[in-house]
Formats: sequence, C-alpha cells, structure tokens
Amino acid sequence: MRRTGRGRLIATAMIGLLVAPGAASAVEVETASVGGQVRWIPPGATTPTGLADITVYADLNNNETLDDGEPFDVSVDATFLPTATYLIEGIPAGDVTIRIVNPDPSVVAVTQPPGGAHQLTLAPGETATDRDFLLELIPDTTPPVPPSPPEDVNLQCAADLPSEAELWSLELTAVDDYDGPITVAPTIVVSAGPLPNDVEIVRTWTFADSSGNSSAVSQTLLALDTLAPVPPPAPANTVVVGVENIPSAPPLTAIDNCDGPVDGTLTEEQLNVVSEYEFVLSRTWTFADARDNASSVAQMITVEASPEQHFELLGTTIDDLVADGELKSGQAKGLLRPLDKAMASYEAGRLRPACSQLSDFIDEVEQKRLDGALRDDAAAALTARAEDLFGDIGCT
Repeated sequence: MRRTGRGRLIATAMIGLLVAPGAASAVEVETASVGGQVRWIPPGATTPTGLADITVYADLNNNETLDDGEPFDVSVDATFLPTATYLIEGIPAGDVTIRIVNPDPSVVAVTQPPGGAHQLTLAPGETATDRDFLLELIPDTTPPVPPSPPEDVNLQCAADLPSEAELWSLELTAVDDYDGPITVAPTIVVSAGPLPNDVEIVRTWTFADSSGNSSAVSQTLLALDTLAPVPPPAPANTVVVGVENIPSAPPLTAIDNCDGPVDGTLTEEQLNVVSEYEFVLSRTWTFADARDNASSVAQMITVEASPEQHFELLGTTIDDLVADGELKSGQAKGLLRPLDKAMASYEAGRLRPACSQLSDFIDEVEQKRLDGALRDDAAAALTARAEDLFGDIGCT
C-alpha cells in the first residue's frame, strides 16, 4: 500500500531502515531523533513513525526507479513525533539496493550515503539493521507571499474613519510555500495631530511562518480636513445717504464639511474716507473650522453725506480755515451768511430760495478766491461740495 503526503524537516535526521528477506516479519531496528517532523502511523501500529512523504524501497532490478512489485514503504502527514523508521518486507535473498525517494529536494537533501542508496547482500533468512539515510534540511528562507493590502484611504473628516471594531475585523491571508495559508489580524497605530480632523491610522498585517520568515503589508487611513466652510452669499453692495442709514450687519453662517454650521466673525473697516459722513464701509464675515480652514464673504457700503451733513461740512470747513489763519473772521462771515440762509430755507422746505442762496454762496467763494482771501485748493474744495449739495437737493 502506497501512502502519500508532505512534510518538512527542521533538523538533520537519520532514517533507520528495517529490511527483511522473503516473508519475514518486522524486526525492530535503531531509530534516530529528527525533531519536529510529521510522522506516519503504519497500518495496525499504535506508534507513529516516518518522515512525511519519504519513500524507501528495494530496487530489485537496480533501475533507480520504484517499479510495480518492488517492496517499499512511504510515510504521509500524521502526528508530530521524534522518530523515523521504515519497514520493507518481501526482499529476496541476494544482492539488493535500498534507495530513498525524496519528493522535494528543495526541502530535504540526502547527504548520506552518496547517491542515496545502500547496497545489501542478504542470505536466506537474514535481516539488515542500522542502514541509515542521513537527511538534512534545506533551510526555508522564503517568507510567506502576502496579499495586496487594501488601498490607502484619504478622507476629510475623522468621523468618516472606520470604527475600532471595523479596523480590527479585517483579516488577511498570505500563502507560505511550506506552511500554506497564514491568516492574521492587523496591528493598528493611531497618530492624531494637534487639531481635530487630523488623524492617521496605519494598520499592518504581519505574516510569519514556522521558520521565522516574515512578510508584511500595510494600509494607511488618513483623515485630514483641508476644505474651508462653504460660505453663504454676502449681502449685496449698496449706497446709502447718511451714516444713520447704514444697515445693521446680519449674522451669517457657513456650512463646513466636518464641523457643520460655522458662525461668521464680522470685521468692519472704513475705506476711502473723505469725512466722517463720507466713506466706504467694508464688511467681512470670516468662517473658520476647527482646523482653521477659512473662507469669507464681503460687502461694500458706500456712505454719502446727506444734504444736512453737506451744509454742516461746509460750515466746519470754513471754521477750520479761520482757525488755521487762512481766512479772516470777517471774510468767513461773508461766506457763512448765504450758506446759513440756504440751509434755513432747505430745512423749511423752500427749495427755490435755498438753491438761489446756495448759488450766492458759490459765487462768494469764487470772489474770495479772486480777491486772494482763499487759496485755490480751499476754494475748489468748498465749490465742489456746494455743487454736490446743489444737485443733491434738486437745484437746476
């Protein structure tokens, strides 16, 4: 009966032969320890013997081939025991060659005797003992072949990473040339940055065979928020007359991919300032998530002086010219007289007199310039504002 199977040596082994001529019964022979090998249990025996899948046979026709009818013994995978004994029965008397068949020379080498055969001469009824084949391990230096790891994962939000249970649950299987499938769970290393949504997880599957060879594959799962909140539309740019008519700034809220609603932070700045009543108000709402990714929207409000404020600014300009010594007090009165009358008429709703008096003021400014009482630039500034006011109140 031929038995098949496969095993591997982990130490040098002496394989003892038990050979018997004719129909002689089995005779015990010396055996040697081989350490850590799979053994075969022969039919009717209770003690496992034999290195896995090693064949010992009597080459009766000396053709170096196990032929039909030639006595042999084969071990198969069985129980882990430290002995190796082979029984060959039915050997005729005379000269005979005992050979070993090694199915995988890459694993086991026959180092003794040379050529892997024993020459025996048996007389009728004689048995042979202590005919040992020396088998030596071919070291296993090949690591298991790992599978391809899962693809790396790049996410924005830590909340989208797999749970701890999910991370641990994925087992992978490598294939070893001797040990076969090797299935392992991963080891996991988590690294978190100083801010939220900055997490790196590396899980590694390490496959080790029984000879200490190992291989590994890894997967990196990264959650790094690089997206700024999506801001709402900004209020429309607008023009207002009079600072008292500047609209209140509404609260604005953006939506962040990881943090959800993010309230805006408002900053305001006056640009292109002409006077306290004339400027551009710049409003900016800034939306920053937990990782300081930020977006913003802006609104520009152009603020123009009202007619009342224009009258006020004209009078203030004249007072400043007097205070700076650029205009004499009496000369200033000549300018303020028609200006005050125009303002009083406007406030009383009498547009025609107000327009006429405002024209008188413009003429008076020009006269003061011609007389040398006003510098050209000061006269030009007063005239420009008065002409703006002229148009603003509807004068033609």
